[in-house]
Amino acid sequence: MSEGAWWLVLVCFELLGLWGQYQVGRGRWWGWGVVLVHSIPWFVVAVVFGNVGAALMPPLWWVVNGRNCWLWKKGCVSVTSG
Repeated sequence: MSEGAWWLVLVCFELLGLWGQYQVGRGRWWGWGVVLVHSIPWFVVAVVFGNVGAALMPPLWWVVNGRNCWLWKKGCVSVTSG
């Protein structure tokens, strides 16, 4: 796959991630799962092109978003409207 094609895939997955964040804001817990999955292609591209710094970011996002999802499902976090 060419580098240009990878960037198109990444843009599409970023849009998916934004949609996931929107779902989180609407109180849907599975939005966290969408946010977690959306960064997988970033990790793949970073590994394929040898970008170590970029390869470190998705696992950090996975930890933070996974923790937030877990706390939300546990009932420690709630969505409030302003």
